[in-house]
Amino acid sequence: MSQALVVVIWLIIGYLVGSLPTAYLAGKYIRGIDIREHGSGNVGGANVLSQVSKWAFLPVVLTDVAKALVPTLLALRYADTGWAAMAAGTGAVAGHCWSLYLAFTGGRGMAAALGALLPVYHWGVVWIIVVHFLAAAFGLAALGDVIALVGLPLLALLLGLPASVVATAVAILLLVVGKRLHANHLPLPTDPLARRTVLMRRLLYDRDVAPGEPWTERTDINDKRPS
Repeated sequence: MSQALVVVIWLIIGYLVGSLPTAYLAGKYIRGIDIREHGSGNVGGANVLSQVSKWAFLPVVLTDVAKALVPTLLALRYADTGWAAMAAGTGAVAGHCWSLYLAFTGGRGMAAALGALLPVYHWGVVWIIVVHFLAAAFGLAALGDVIALVGLPLLALLLGLPASVVATAVAILLLVVGKRLHANHLPLPTDPLARRTVLMRRLLYDRDVAPGEPWTERTDINDKRPS
């Protein structure tokens, strides 16, 4: 079997595993809701925390990490090339962002990104976590994530990591940026200036309105959530 075919096979495997909609299933079976219609509409841990249940947050996040970690580890174990492992991890991030099972909607991809990078790029994972929490201290976690992802391939180059790892860091950056701009099919304004403003806010702040303005609770419901 050719190396290119092996890489494609592991990319597909990663995508199918990453597509498992953990947060959606938590919303459906714990509260009986479609999490895409509540809170931020994001199919991820943060929306589970605010819209579903506090106790479900950690299991959902850890499962989202595992969705990318497991295919990457399996590819490292059974494939003959590091590119296959990177393809598996990248595919899982893509699946998390655009799930095959949810009409190509999904989560932001950060938890899956950690899982994809953990076996091969430990310092990259540390970098993302540190930058995220430093930015979160100022209420700018989403901006911090973008900064961390931009720095990810640069750090990999400085550390002299293989080209496959550098390429994966670039791919994850592009996937997360693309997902932010796509925003689970949320419509854009028709006015060109307003459209550019919304796209810039999505890119930097992962929201359609300015920081501090109410938005993530735009579809919240008022019934009591389990704690």
